[in-house]
Formats: sequence, structure tokens, C-alpha cells
Amino acid sequence: MDDPAERLDPGSSITAVVADRVRQARRQADLSQAELAERMASRGLPWTRSTVINLERRSGGGRGRGAGGRGSIGLHEWLALADVLRVPPAWLLVGPTDRDAGGDPWTVPLWIMGRGVDEVREPLSPAGRAYREYLKVVVHMDQLVEHFDSMQSRRFTDSLRPSGALVPPDSEEDERELLRTMAFFLTKFSTWKMRPPAIPSRVRSRADELGVELPDATGSD
Repeated sequence: MDDPAERLDPGSSITAVVADRVRQARRQADLSQAELAERMASRGLPWTRSTVINLERRSGGGRGRGAGGRGSIGLHEWLALADVLRVPPAWLLVGPTDRDAGGDPWTVPLWIMGRGVDEVREPLSPAGRAYREYLKVVVHMDQLVEHFDSMQSRRFTDSLRPSGALVPPDSEEDERELLRTMAFFLTKFSTWKMRPPAIPSRVRSRADELGVELPDATGSD
């Protein structure tokens, strides 16, 4: 199995990947180099148009063909760029279509999520294993909320159907079961003494209507 750390060369290689992704995302968002710099500056980073130009010179698709330009990028800048460009932070590092570094292109995203790690060769630390389980539950909770929203959308559509329509709506018991599953996973965060993911107020309101108690969480909006 590929070593994911080898895919994230801390030298100029990874900077070139980020530079290429920034250039691509900026153009897709129809932002000029000056506009990107302004948005970065609004987040407290001293970026100017020259900063963007200097970074994008690292891009293999730029005029400099990867020659010259900025040699590194800070963690705070990486996160701010992801926020400004509205992309997942991991996308700025590697994506599912990348083949230039060889191996499985999913290695790095999975590694960032604490998965796909060769634990036979070198097990994760206790903190690493705990965080991997935390991320699994966060992802699952997000999927449950998406399922809940789909149910609510169908419930609204069903309410508009003429009586006698042959499409059965989701039952309230289906909704209760989904909400009980959310409650079960929320208790896990209390057990781990970790902050739970945000539970939308619309979900809590429906849970109250159906008599399902969701544990209090500072993560609710």
C-alpha cells in the first residue's frame, strides 16, 4: 500500500499542486487574482495580487510552468484558500483524478479522514483511532440529516398530491426511527467528551413534534 505521507511531499511539489488547484478554482469561480487577494485579506491574511501571482507561478499550468514562484504555503493560508474558493481543504492537496504522483488517488483523502492507513505496519495512536471513530460518526450524522431532509421534502410533496394517489408517504414512525438513530449517535459524543456536530434547528423542531428527545448539544444552531 502507498504511504500517504509520500504523496504529500513537504517540499515544492505539494506547493505546486496547491498552486495549480488555486488557479483552477479561482478561474471556475470567475475571480481575478486581485479579487482572490482581497478575499484573503478580508480574513486577516496580508495577501495582495502579487501574492496570488507568485503562488500561481508554481502551477504547472501557469506561464512559469512550475518554475520559480512561491516555495511553500502556510497551514492557515491553505485553510483560508479552501474557505474563500468554497472547496474542501483536501481538494487543494489531491483529488480523485490525480495520477501524476502514482498509486491510488484516494490515498490522501482517506488518510486525512483517518482511514486507509496501514495499521499492520504501524498502528494509529490511541488519539488517532479515537478521532477516526469521531469522523465516522460525524459523516454518518451528516448523512442522516440529508436523509431527514429528503423525508421532509417528500412529506411536503405528498401533501400536495390528490387524495387516493398511489404513492405512499414516509410514515411518522420512519421519521421517529431516523431521529432515534441520531439520538443514539449524539450520545457517543458525550461518551467521548467531544463536541457534537451541529444539529439543524429544523431537525430538533421535528423531533419535538414527534416526541423524540435529542440530547442537548452545544453544536446545534
